[in-house]
Amino acid sequence: MDEISGKQVGPKYRPITSEYLDYDEVWDKYKDMMKWLAGVYVNALNIIHYMHDKYCYEKLQMALHDKQVRCWFATGIAGFSVVADSLSAIKYAKVKPIRDENGITVDFEVEGDFPKYGNDDDRVDEIAKEVLHTFIKYVKGNHTYRGGIATTSILTITSNVSYGKNTGATPDGRKKGVAFAPGANPMHGRDKNGAVASLASVAKMPFMDAQDGISNTFTIVPDALGKTEESSETNLVALLDGYAEKGGHHLNVNVLNKETLLDAQKHPEEYPQLKNAVGKRLIVTDGTTLLGADDKAGVAEILSAAELLLTSDRKHGTVKLAFTPDEEIGRGADRFDVAGFGADYAYTVDGGAIGELEYENFNAASAKIVIRGKSIHPGSAKGQMVNAALVAMELHGLLPALETPYYTDGYEGFYHLTGMQGETEQAELQYIIRDHDRAKFEARKAVMQKVCAEIDRRYGAGTVELTLRDSYYNMKEKIEPCMFLIENAKQAMEQLGIEPKVVPIRGGTDGARLSFEGLPCPNLCTGGENFHGRFEYIPAEDMERITQLLAVMLWNLAE
Repeated sequence: MDEISGKQVGPKYRPITSEYLDYDEVWDKYKDMMKWLAGVYVNALNIIHYMHDKYCYEKLQMALHDKQVRCWFATGIAGFSVVADSLSAIKYAKVKPIRDENGITVDFEVEGDFPKYGNDDDRVDEIAKEVLHTFIKYVKGNHTYRGGIATTSILTITSNVSYGKNTGATPDGRKKGVAFAPGANPMHGRDKNGAVASLASVAKMPFMDAQDGISNTFTIVPDALGKTEESSETNLVALLDGYAEKGGHHLNVNVLNKETLLDAQKHPEEYPQLKNAVGKRLIVTDGTTLLGADDKAGVAEILSAAELLLTSDRKHGTVKLAFTPDEEIGRGADRFDVAGFGADYAYTVDGGAIGELEYENFNAASAKIVIRGKSIHPGSAKGQMVNAALVAMELHGLLPALETPYYTDGYEGFYHLTGMQGETEQAELQYIIRDHDRAKFEARKAVMQKVCAEIDRRYGAGTVELTLRDSYYNMKEKIEPCMFLIENAKQAMEQLGIEPKVVPIRGGTDGARLSFEGLPCPNLCTGGENFHGRFEYIPAEDMERITQLLAVMLWNLAE
């Protein structure tokens, strides 16, 4: 019985009624449950694989294979370390179940200590090995589609969070809803004997019992690897080599800068967005790279919403999905076949904090300016040399100094110098020009043309070459006749307890291009913050809410 929902989800086995859990009794009953679950799991995958072959274009690729094709049949395990620690607690400590008025166990009291997975302790590591071996044995005891070779994996990266959220308390002391450790990792904070011991526990798991992968996502602070870059590299290589020599084969190493996190605690005013994420689980990088949530988060949310629609009994209309590349440079929709897509309306899911809803964006253009100078020996250059690099600086100085991204917000437009290269004979400037108001946008382009003409007048015809190119336009004029799209999104947000925030996009979106091509397409947020910077993050909870939002919007439209 599921302790959270109270529903009977498995066979009605005789319950354990003792005051304290007995290891042999629990292990026997756990094996019975694993055997049943393996059968359900394999049967479900058989159906999935059959339908995939029936409808998926990939079946055409089979013509490229040899006659005898080896098929693998992959399953997976989540919460691996939780199971190992739970059984260890029952065996080596005393675990008392806390039961509700219906006799369902809702929590546990652990008396005494017990060996924990991740400390190179054979007592618990052997339990983990036995769990893995038993599960794959039960999986292999079932018929697999096309005679596939049954395998399993221990490599959850993010799904361990949602699995933990939907699992009650466990005998290892983990509380209801707490995330599982990722992959084959020990639970956070339980590996007390250092990195080598932690990796050694994982490396003991036999690959032949998990041929689809055993993953360890390993986190370490820079100082732990060494005081210099050279020593850090040497120690990291040694760590990887040692892990491989012990039998480990899949290791993700994240080097985290603890100082950045501490600085955020001391100076929250320098990280204002974090106040919106208190108590949430943040998806981040190690602080040295971009996260890429803009717009991998949008892709994930759209696909998750599709899964939600497919598994729900609620009605919805025809739903079509599309993904475009190169949105950041205004070319993502260049080859989008609006007519072929066949939709009446659409939404993009692109950037923005939770609750943001956008149907106004910048009108955008790019400007490339080439300046040709005249090089003469500096000893005899008076009155003759034209230094293109200095002319470029002079040209930039003629543009409004306070109309740059640094000084503007909201609906205010700007000129943004994105690149500058130059020497005496030739220099080049690259700008982007933005404004929400179409008339002001055209005026900005005129100012750019006027400035270039003035420099050309000062230094002679042919000094300046300007290339202006429009990238996209404000979609407001195309969305206003279809404001029900905005109202639908606002209604769905309010249903989910999300405060709608209708704001102008200080950037672009493929939705703008598509709107002008006949597909009205406002933009929905993804829930992320600090996009395009190394402190970019997105709360997992907000991604889940956006997934729900997309589904609710479609259900509402159908009703």
